[in-house]
Amino acid sequence: MKKNNENGVIGDASPEQMAAPALRKYREKIKARYPDVNPEKDEDWLDLEDKYAEDVETELGKYKTAEESLNEAMRAEPEFAQIAYDIAVNKMPFRVAVAKSLSQEDLIPQEGDPDYEEYRRVREEKITQNKAFEERTKQIAENEAKTLSAIDAFAEENGYTEEQKDGLITLINDTFDKLIMKEITPELLLSFHKMMNFDNEVKAAEEAGKIEGRNEAIDVKKKADKENKSGDGVPIPAGAKVPDKQERRGNSLFEGVGNRPKI
Repeated sequence: MKKNNENGVIGDASPEQMAAPALRKYREKIKARYPDVNPEKDEDWLDLEDKYAEDVETELGKYKTAEESLNEAMRAEPEFAQIAYDIAVNKMPFRVAVAKSLSQEDLIPQEGDPDYEEYRRVREEKITQNKAFEERTKQIAENEAKTLSAIDAFAEENGYTEEQKDGLITLINDTFDKLIMKEITPELLLSFHKMMNFDNEVKAAEEAGKIEGRNEAIDVKKKADKENKSGDGVPIPAGAKVPDKQERRGNSLFEGVGNRPKI
């Protein structure tokens, strides 16, 4: 079955598609604005249309407030209006537009002018911000150089290939990016957990090794004691080779006593 519209036949269509009403143009815009919402019934569409109208009204209100504030500023400072016009309409660079409407004397208030104190305050704040930014940029560069040196030393100490070292750097950068974006994944939490508990786990392993060593020594001593009790009564040092019973009898100190001639 062919489906027709104002442009003619556009292809095959099922009976359900033929029965479905055409989507209005403004509903297409609404659907584009809320792509995760899939209204099926007219009631759903009405609810979504109400939401769309409310959102649009709110945004228009914000634009209206901003426009009123901007118009007020332009009425108070005609030069500002000209600068904005030159930038927006005449596509002038900002500094060129400012230079066209204002001289340097106009931009720098003198002591005694109504806005002098405020100008001095914001200028000092700007200078402080710029200085802090420069110091921060310098510190970051120094830290990066130290970090790369530390990575090189670590890679050499642990026998990393260049490929492995690049992989380590990539892992560090990926982790850093996630932290900047405040993205904490379960895998990242597990890595932090391992780092936090590494020393404790090493200590526990060392203690377990000591206990195992003591247990082995105790087992050796018990075994030696048992073998001593089953021998001829002569203590045998722990760890010494214990001959079997027949061998001990043959090499006894009293060997051949019964064969001596009588006196």
